[in-house]
Amino acid sequence: MTHNDLRKGDKVWLRGGRFAIVCDNRKGIHRCVKVAARDGWHGDIGDVYVWDIVAKLPADTDLETATQFASGDLELLTLTPAHEKKRRAIRMWGF
Repeated sequence: MTHNDLRKGDKVWLRGGRFAIVCDNRKGIHRCVKVAARDGWHGDIGDVYVWDIVAKLPADTDLETATQFASGDLELLTLTPAHEKKRRAIRMWGF
C-alpha cells in the first residue's frame, strides 16, 4: 500500500509511536492528520510528511487505548519512487 491510497478517516501509526486519523485526500508529500491525545500528550491537527506515516491501522482501532497489533492487522506503507526522491532531497537540506 502506498501513501496515495490513504483516504480521509483512515487511522494511521506515525513514526515516533503516535496514532492519528487522516484528515484529507490529498496526494503528494504532505498529509493533514489529527493526532490522538494519549499518554500525557495533547491531541493536535497538522501536516506531516508521508514518510512519517508508518502503517494503516484497522478501522475499528480505538486510538486512545491502542498498544499492540498483530502483524496481520497492520498495512505497512511504502514510499513511491517519487516520494523517496523528494525525501532524500529534503533530508539533504537538513530537515
